[in-house]
Amino acid sequence: MPNTLPKIIIGIIGEKGAGKGTAVQSINERYHAKHFRFSLILEDILKRISVENSRQNLAKLFGKLEEGFGSQVLAVTMRQDIRFSKSHLIIVEGLRRWAEVEELKKLPNFHLIAIHADIRTRYERTKKRGE
Repeated sequence: MPNTLPKIIIGIIGEKGAGKGTAVQSINERYHAKHFRFSLILEDILKRISVENSRQNLAKLFGKLEEGFGSQVLAVTMRQDIRFSKSHLIIVEGLRRWAEVEELKKLPNFHLIAIHADIRTRYERTKKRGE
């Protein structure tokens, strides 16, 4: 009998150091969710064109893609990746623009969760990571 459970897609947003990664890790460990990150799309392109994977190159690449194809370019790709995924629980991390949220809202069972932490906590976490 085929599994007919609907996919549940959870988008995670929050400021740097808020605890997004920890939340994603906890969900993955407990429920074995498939984890998607917007930066993975960019990292894949950089790898394919033999360009160093750095924050600066990721930002530059995204800027060029956005300029040429619109602010939803990565979200359209992400939406397709999610649609073809066999997983029934999907976590999406790295949403930074409202156009990305709007694009993913086109998927059934998409839920957006915001992770918050006070500024002191976020500062300490990012300092500890050397960011």
